[in-house]
Amino acid sequence: MHHKRIPFVLLLSLACFCGCGPSGPQRVIVSGSVSYRGKPVQQGTIRFVPSGGTQGPASGAVIENGKYEATANGGVIVGTHRVEIIAIAPRKDPMGRDLAAMEGAGTQYLPATYNRQSKLTVTIEPGGAAEHNFDLQ
Repeated sequence: MHHKRIPFVLLLSLACFCGCGPSGPQRVIVSGSVSYRGKPVQQGTIRFVPSGGTQGPASGAVIENGKYEATANGGVIVGTHRVEIIAIAPRKDPMGRDLAAMEGAGTQYLPATYNRQSKLTVTIEPGGAAEHNFDLQ
């Protein structure tokens, strides 16, 4: 009978070790500004894609009036990331309404070197909130 207690005690010990401490990778809220050729990006998105030895899901945020703040799920994972930025040029209908906002469609105007083929990288350090600004040319 004594041998049946060992697995229970072992399972209880493992449950305590597995359930203790923070879960998942450390994250930081990242905010900043995005401009292209000296003008704020009015509408778009920014993605932080883990690269190098950084493991975990990508994070992102909406860019509005040249500003973004990545807060979802606690922010961006600490480590090195490739940055992908998409900027949407508003499309107006004959009455001057913004079709991109109404239909979720618009024209992406940044070169591929800032999105699909991006070479932009940032390193997110542990600690409080971080600011990363992007002045694209």
